Amino acid sequence: MTAVIYTHSHGDHYGGVKGVVSEADVKSGKVVIIAPEGFLEHAVSETVIAGNAMRRRAQYQFGQLLPKGERGQVDGGLGKTIAIGTLSLIAPTDVIRKSGEIRLLDGIEIVFEMAPESEAPDEIYMYFPQFKVLNMAEVATHTFHNLLAFRGTVVRDALAWSKYLNEAASAFGDKAEVLIAQHNWPVFGGERVQDFLSKQRDLYKHVHDQTLRLLNQGFTASEIAERIELPEGLANEWANRGYYGTVRHNVKAIYQKYLGWYDGNPPTLIRFHEQRQLKSTSLIWVALTP
Repeated sequence: MTAVIYTHSHGDHYGGVKGVVSEADVKSGKVVIIAPEGFLEHAVSETVIAGNAMRRRAQYQFGQLLPKGERGQVDGGLGKTIAIGTLSLIAPTDVIRKSGEIRLLDGIEIVFEMAPESEAPDEIYMYFPQFKVLNMAEVATHTFHNLLAFRGTVVRDALAWSKYLNEAASAFGDKAEVLIAQHNWPVFGGERVQDFLSKQRDLYKHVHDQTLRLLNQGFTASEIAERIELPEGLANEWANRGYYGTVRHNVKAIYQKYLGWYDGNPPTLIRFHEQRQLKSTSLIWVALTP
C-alpha cells in the first residue's frame, strides 16, 4: 500500500481508511493520503455539525435496519447498500487544489480534475493515461444522482455538475477506453464512454434549464416538478433513470438552490397553525394592555 485517495468528503468514501492502512504508516510517510482541497472542512461539517440528524435520517433513506430481502432492504438505489460499522478518518497528507495536477504513485501516473459543488462540495475525479481509464468518482454514475439527499446535505449545483461532465467528455472522452466510478459498474469501449458522459451531461443540463425556465415564469417548485419530463433520448437511457435521484425531487432541489423554500405566495409565508398562534399572542397582548 503506497497511497489512499479520498475522492470527496462523504463518509462512505473515507470512513474505511483504517481498514486498509494504519495511521503510523501515514505519519511515517510510507503511505500518502490524497484528497481535494476543502476535504477536512466538509467532512467535519457533515459528520459533526449536523451529524446526528443526518445519521438518523440516513436510516430512513437507506433502510439500514430493515431485513435484507424483497420485502425489506433491496439496495440503496445508487449502489447495493452502505456499510454499518466504525467510521474512521486519517487527515490527508497531499491536497489537490486545481485541475490538471499530476501525481506519480507507485509508478502510476494520475491526472486529477476538480469538480467542486457537484456530488459533494469537494470532489475530484481522475484519469490514468497508462491504462486509458477514467475514474469519475461519483460525478457520473448509472443513475440520475440526487441533488439534495433525503438524509440532508447542502444543495448540489446541477449546472456546475453538467459542466464538469462536459469537461470530462471533452478532455478524456476520446482517450478513455474504460470508465469506472464508485458504487456502480464500469463502461467499456471508447464510444460507449463518450456516449455515457454526454448523456449524463445532457440529463443534468436539461433538468436545470427547464426548471429555470419555468421558475422564471412564476411556477412553484411543486408545479414545476409535475411539468418536467425528460425527452425520449434521455428518458430511455438506462443510466439516466431515477434509481437514486428523480426528476421530481431534483427539480425541487434546483428551485431551492435558486429561490429557497418560499414559493412566492404571501399566504404561505405563515401557515395556518402559525397564524393561529400569532392571533393568540395578539389577544394576550391586547388583554394586558391598559
